[in-house]
Amino acid sequence: MFLLMPALALSTETYRFERMWPAIQQPWYFVYPVCVTIDNQENIYVGGQVSFWKMTASGQLIFKLKMGCVADLTSDENGSIYVVQGSYGVPYLGGSRVIKLDPNGNQIAEWGNTGTADEMLQNAVGIALDQKGYIYVVDDGVNSVKKHTTSGQYVTK
Repeated sequence: MFLLMPALALSTETYRFERMWPAIQQPWYFVYPVCVTIDNQENIYVGGQVSFWKMTASGQLIFKLKMGCVADLTSDENGSIYVVQGSYGVPYLGGSRVIKLDPNGNQIAEWGNTGTADEMLQNAVGIALDQKGYIYVVDDGVNSVKKHTTSGQYVTK
């Protein structure tokens, strides 16, 4: 016979909740956030598994887009946002792509879900932008890093 007793936790420290950051009018919550970046205007972008948010540095919501499977994101000096949608290795999600958005969240371009084998992304999980304006996308579906122009033209891997 086993007797289970609740555990007793002792601590001399107490925790006091100060504030939620960002301080955004409720109801407004992050849903499965997975990545964050900041642009040159200090706007904050948060990508999640079901949505994508842009807010000011003080936490004021600028816009929220329904966008599934956001794996990573970055921005350029013009304020364009590059979002990697991954398939998380699930074939029925249709592969991965990069979506280029203007500063207002309007789609400008997309790439990675069509083209030659080298141009296509199988399971994109990361993105970075260099100072020369090239986009690097990590594709763990084919264990490579693929280089593109900011307009989406494939360069090399």
